[in-house]
Amino acid sequence: MRRAVATALAAVLAAACGNKEAPPAEPDMDPDLGETAIPAPADRTAEKLVEQAYALKQDGRNGAALAALEQACAAIERSAGPSSADFGSCLDDQASVHVRMGHADAARALYERALAILKAASGADPRLVHGVMTRLEEIDLMAAKGISCAEPAEPPAGDPLPYFPNVEAMQEALGELNPYIAECSDGAPEAVTVRVIVTGDGRVIRAETRGLDADTPLGKCVLDKLLAAFPKAELPRFRACFRGFTYPYMVGKHESRMGS
Repeated sequence: MRRAVATALAAVLAAACGNKEAPPAEPDMDPDLGETAIPAPADRTAEKLVEQAYALKQDGRNGAALAALEQACAAIERSAGPSSADFGSCLDDQASVHVRMGHADAARALYERALAILKAASGADPRLVHGVMTRLEEIDLMAAKGISCAEPAEPPAGDPLPYFPNVEAMQEALGELNPYIAECSDGAPEAVTVRVIVTGDGRVIRAETRGLDADTPLGKCVLDKLLAAFPKAELPRFRACFRGFTYPYMVGKHESRMGS
């Protein structure tokens, strides 16, 4: 993730300096709502099933992914116990598939169960706890915005849309929004990293600044400008209900533009 953001930052800065030969600013993409630090389960059988499920999810094969995760969770429950961090993590994975398939109530129940287990489990990664809490919040955000998922169990035959968007096309669309954001500062140029979760039809579920600019006036300005400009973006469409992107936007004046 850090390398992808660094590549994007170099490209955006180069563009701000007028260098047209910069490499493409590839957004860092995450297939699920929010982010999570997912440990590999100690049970080898379960680990293989989880890996299989992740591969299936990348192609939108939700039914098969969910079946693999259900088997993995059953194996973990037997080997590590129903109160283990591994089991809580597996329930979190199950919930993410239910969200995509439009099973909001089932997803919420699994997230809440996972959260209770992870909070009580010894050695649970706090980032995973935070990730589950974030995903619960985002279910509420989706409901408040009238956004619901309805991905099928298996990909539809003959659909021309990709399951996930073309990276270069998404990069270009996100970059087109930078002029709306640059005016948030008239000082030295700097990058403000934003993570945005968008739906396959181009709506924003959530946007937040990352790093030092989170919860600052500059970060708030960037988010306000970005969200106001987002309807103008010509984002590539994709079949998945949503996907997350992390992108560094440049604000301030570059010396080559000063005095112009």
